[in-house]
Amino acid sequence: MMNYLYQSQNWAKSCLVGAFFLLALLFSSINHLPWVVFLIWLQTPVYLIHEFEEHVFPGGFKKSINMSVFKSTDPNLPLDDKGIFWINIPFIWIMFPVCAILAQNYSVSIGAIPTCFALFNATLHIMFLIIKRRYNPGCLASIFLNYPTGIYTLYVMQQQGALGWHVGLYSLLIAALSHAGMIGFVVLHSRHVMKKISAK
Repeated sequence: MMNYLYQSQNWAKSCLVGAFFLLALLFSSINHLPWVVFLIWLQTPVYLIHEFEEHVFPGGFKKSINMSVFKSTDPNLPLDDKGIFWINIPFIWIMFPVCAILAQNYSVSIGAIPTCFALFNATLHIMFLIIKRRYNPGCLASIFLNYPTGIYTLYVMQQQGALGWHVGLYSLLIAALSHAGMIGFVVLHSRHVMKKISAK
């Protein structure tokens, strides 16, 4: 089962369907949710669309990272499908909805965590676009979805008193540390993959 999810990033192919159903549920509940909670929940399907662009259509995130960042001649190594799976699932498929649930039922301020995470990631995509002067998988969703919805969500949170400086600071810190953790995982996983290859 896990191998099926890893291969050809089959997990990512469900992102668009998942985003559609989440959006359908959200819009069917729009009159029953506070606007700020609706916006926080919205971060999850928006990021699923972001992942779909990265890994399915037009896709190419793995190749872009391997050849542009790792300077590898193999588009499938050292960052492989398994590594990409374990980077995305804990943060996007688990952290985002958990934070939204906590924001809805405990404290709206928690919603700043996935929102800042999405904006931090989108900023990296946009910086890469500016520096390299070429498309990178995920940059369109970053510009047209993550940035507008993320900035507006933080604005609404601030207007409602749920985004003090300390909330913004710890949310940004969590976003930065999360991305540092992902980079660390990629490095360690890549070393493991390369050792396995060299041992053959």
